[in-house]
Amino acid sequence: MINICSRKLKVILVLASVICFISSFTATAQNCSGYYALAFDDGPNSNTNTLVGILNNAGAKATFFPIGQNISSNMAAFNTMLNAGMKFGNHSFTHSHMTSWSYQQVYDDLNRAQQAIQNAGGGTPTLFRPPYLEVSSTIQQAASALGLTIVTCDVDVQDWNGASTSQIVSTANNIQNGGVFLMHDGYSSTNGAIPTIVSNLSNRGLCAGMINNNGDAVAWSGSVNPTPDPTTVPTAGPTPIPGTMVIACGNSSGVGNFLADQYYSGGETYNNSNIVNVSLITTDTPPAELFNNERYGAMSYTIPGFTSGNSYIVTLYFAETYLTSSGSRVFNVSVNGTAVLSNFDIYAAAGGQDIAIAREITTAANSSGQIVIQFTSVTENPKINGISIKPGSGSTTAPTTVPTSAPTAVTTTAPTVPPGDCNVSFNPQNSSQGLNSTFTVDVVVNSGNQELAAYGITFTYNIGILSFVDIEEGIDGFLAAVNTNYPGEIVASGFDS
Repeated sequence: MINICSRKLKVILVLASVICFISSFTATAQNCSGYYALAFDDGPNSNTNTLVGILNNAGAKATFFPIGQNISSNMAAFNTMLNAGMKFGNHSFTHSHMTSWSYQQVYDDLNRAQQAIQNAGGGTPTLFRPPYLEVSSTIQQAASALGLTIVTCDVDVQDWNGASTSQIVSTANNIQNGGVFLMHDGYSSTNGAIPTIVSNLSNRGLCAGMINNNGDAVAWSGSVNPTPDPTTVPTAGPTPIPGTMVIACGNSSGVGNFLADQYYSGGETYNNSNIVNVSLITTDTPPAELFNNERYGAMSYTIPGFTSGNSYIVTLYFAETYLTSSGSRVFNVSVNGTAVLSNFDIYAAAGGQDIAIAREITTAANSSGQIVIQFTSVTENPKINGISIKPGSGSTTAPTTVPTSAPTAVTTTAPTVPPGDCNVSFNPQNSSQGLNSTFTVDVVVNSGNQELAAYGITFTYNIGILSFVDIEEGIDGFLAAVNTNYPGEIVASGFDS
């Protein structure tokens, strides 16, 4: 944590050069000759209700910068802040060190925090206090693209560094008109200091105010969050893709655009130095290094921060880097309670060891705004190397696969039979990956031998994908579209009844 504060950032800063500067502000409100802003980071948590009660008793309001991922599990505490009329700023979703992140990673994290606050009723934040007060040009660009003004502080009371209540009170006396505090929601020492701080500053004619979009403390007014400054011109940056989450499973520091492993329950980690072939994944190709780490075992990922009911595309990345034969590792995967991969064998699906493959599923976020991915064993431990979640469109579909290299076009026509009465439609959402046909199928497939059952179906290759038309009556059961150019690769599957 930084122990020096700078309230407003108009130029690119790095961690080592964060500096303090304080400017004056002319106060106008009755009985107040100036204003300061009480600003608390890192909630909501078990301390929040106590802190809000202390603020209410002291007759002071504050700006809270909650960690986005804390909100859904602490809604009662968030509502306490909301009902007390506090204001909210963005403090990121994961509270990570972001100076080495890409623009897209920073944008996505900040955007998820924005959504979490909005979904909880806290309005749309216009202020962003970076985790650890770390700022870079990339962080500035991403914040600006979201309409966020970066605010750090004028006085850091050092509660995070073990300061006592008396030390916090003493340090707080350094605040000046227009100044912003750095405090934290979670320390009893801070709780104990608030009444004395408010009293001392009141004796100097300073009142607790809010932070405006210039980063100054001003008279408290308006609704939960201030209206964005219409004169603010966003800093140019890459076109963002909101609502994206990418995780490097089993990796504590992340790789490429993939963030460090998070949101998991259970499982163990394993790393290797194998050289993995990623050429079968032809779109959104992940770095080969992604497959040098994994999480394995009985496990689940509960990933929050999405909009309930909205459609999302979940891509799961795998490579078998340990076992050397098919049938050695078989497992099942479900997404939000729906089975999406049954008896899945990475080695067989990829056609060998150290070959990366991806499986893509379209699903809807659950009622809590989460996507839950569950792995269960059939033989040997399940494993996963990476997870990507992006906004989808339309209704949910059965699992599909990120396409591999396209085989030579082939058309095979079976004998004519009367049209059937049972159809199942698969509508892969991502046309950029070649999944641009609606699969209408009524066919039983022997996926073990990658042979299509001869039930009078017509099938064609289409950019490496098989399309099916049902012309057979009375076929019920498991069905799949199989890319026979890469044995074991199922591009669409489900049940016909």
